[in-house]
Amino acid sequence: MTVQVAVRLPDDIARSLDALIEAGEAESRTSVIVTAIRRELRRIQDEQDIAILRASSQPDIEFDAMHIHVRSTPIVLDT
Repeated sequence: MTVQVAVRLPDDIARSLDALIEAGEAESRTSVIVTAIRRELRRIQDEQDIAILRASSQPDIEFDAMHIHVRSTPIVLDT
């Protein structure tokens, strides 16, 4: 299910989105915006997780290994 949300974008951002689509780097404005929102929500969740881990008195070996892996893995954008 989806919900329609009206968003007003500055002209320069709309032009940049359209250029991505025209270049074949994105399917639609919606796909770019959804990807950006998902990435931001993941970033917020990651910050919350990091705060929890920092507050912990015990080291987390699995998290440390994941952190090393993520830092060395390039980001692949969903389209």
